[in-house]
Amino acid sequence: LFKSAGNDLMENQLRLNGSFNVPFDENRLGMDVGIYNFQYNNNATSGFNFEDQYSILKFNPFWIITGESGFLRLGVKTGISIGQGQVFTPSPDVAAQWNALPEYLTLYGGVTGDLTVNSLSRTYNENRYLSPQNRLEDTYTPIDAYVGLKLSPVFNFLLDVYGQYRIISNQYFYINRPYDLLVPSASQMPGNMNHFYHNRFDVIYANANRASVGLRTVWDYKNLINVYLKGAYHHWKVDGQTHAWQLPAWDADLGGSVKINSDISLNTQLIFQEGRYARLSDANGTKMAPVMDWNLGASYAYRDWMSVFVKLNNILNKKYDYYNGYDVQGINVMAGAAFSF
Repeated sequence: LFKSAGNDLMENQLRLNGSFNVPFDENRLGMDVGIYNFQYNNNATSGFNFEDQYSILKFNPFWIITGESGFLRLGVKTGISIGQGQVFTPSPDVAAQWNALPEYLTLYGGVTGDLTVNSLSRTYNENRYLSPQNRLEDTYTPIDAYVGLKLSPVFNFLLDVYGQYRIISNQYFYINRPYDLLVPSASQMPGNMNHFYHNRFDVIYANANRASVGLRTVWDYKNLINVYLKGAYHHWKVDGQTHAWQLPAWDADLGGSVKINSDISLNTQLIFQEGRYARLSDANGTKMAPVMDWNLGASYAYRDWMSVFVKLNNILNKKYDYYNGYDVQGINVMAGAAFSF
């Protein structure tokens, strides 16, 4: 049950998931099933863009062939939408892995896809500044192809390098809500002074392709030191739009933790995003400041049932916004305690 603040808009969501698989010779045969039902009281918000009732059925039959050197999964996915959106949303579900050198080198790849259900609760968890009359259309990705390799040259070190290509039939993008002045500005003023932009967001949709290359790596030393790195570059091609609005081209996450002793541990994280644009003023948009957020933390296990922690966030005191119009806090400190019982 989701209820938005400031009005009486409510979303009732009922979700049921089921899965079964059985032996088939030396392999496995199965199916995953998902059922979604939504109900809205759309009279509470004027201009609400969705039906009062809406349902989705998702089916994913598959066959998994396993062996000593890897596995092969053969399947299909389909969504059936009742009451809103595209009725049938089929996609393949094929994946394979080959352990070329067990414990050292693994190759993998696949072609899949999905229908992502964009409930109000999921959407507002992603962007709480969305205009309240908007319920996102579900996102249909007919093709999501990927290939990669995992390399482990030494014990407790893993390097995963991959490439990915997605075809998305109705990718959504957040844009600042535009307004037109009732009385145009003076003739000597630039034309774009007749428009201004709110820090509430509307949504536009477009067919999009996204090609990505990235890596993931992690190293662990005797459960005392752990270091990880995740990074990717995304190249977007969006029909009718100059950029993939508000979404990054570069995305990286670097972090690690160290156990000083059995009770005290330290951790750090650096988040970086670059290549984001907001749709303002003209078709080229406005480039947003890069995300550069470095955090430090420490925790102390005072008892088996209690620990205390302190976090120093944005220690570089960078000024940026994840969504255009909402600056993040500068350097700040948070302290607290965690209990288990």
